[in-house]
Amino acid sequence: MYSYATRGWASNNKQFDSEVHVEEQAEIPILGMVWNCKSDTLLLKPFMGKGVINQKWVPTKRKILFLVVSNFDPLGLVYPVFVKSENFLQVLWNEKVGWDDVLTPERATEAREILADFMEIGQLKFKRGVVSENSELHDFCDASMKAYGGIAYARNVNGETNLLTTKLRITLIRNMLTIPRLELMVLLRARLAKYLSYIFKFSKVTIWGDSKVAIAWVGSKIENKNTFIANRA
Repeated sequence: MYSYATRGWASNNKQFDSEVHVEEQAEIPILGMVWNCKSDTLLLKPFMGKGVINQKWVPTKRKILFLVVSNFDPLGLVYPVFVKSENFLQVLWNEKVGWDDVLTPERATEAREILADFMEIGQLKFKRGVVSENSELHDFCDASMKAYGGIAYARNVNGETNLLTTKLRITLIRNMLTIPRLELMVLLRARLAKYLSYIFKFSKVTIWGDSKVAIAWVGSKIENKNTFIANRA
């Protein structure tokens, strides 16, 4: 098909492997992640370079950004870990730190602690097949002065719940919005839930938010809203 030559097969089905004579592989790299065929789980192996965590490593803004962008998380499974590093880079930008300036001892220690969290990512495993027939989608939305976004879970009929994906953004330092306005933006950014519902055909979709102010804005009349809220709610 499409003139592509089939280079090989990978499967977690033993019967299929025996019939097609699939070469046995424990882990297979795929889309920046690693798929464990035997356990049918996905994991990320973080790229950290050499000698990053030891005391001889001299952190700079350039080096930190290189390590952050070198780790690819296409499904957003560990993006909450990356948000912390992005917030740290945002602080360095706000302090007008140069690309190759040596960080202060306090900032250097903070950088090592953040990058040390990256090393723990490789220990996390995520189940691949998390959606079944009549599964429900639960999208939790929240906001803070550092980040805002949503986390989507799939809940099966047997009560099993698994992480699907996350969609987060760091809060801009300029034109800082209030928490209710940030949560309003999160509640109305239902594209993630809409997209997942289109792909998986969930039996029920629930978007969760704990901001009574934002929920009241959504349900209020248009004439009672100011320009910012009226344009979004």
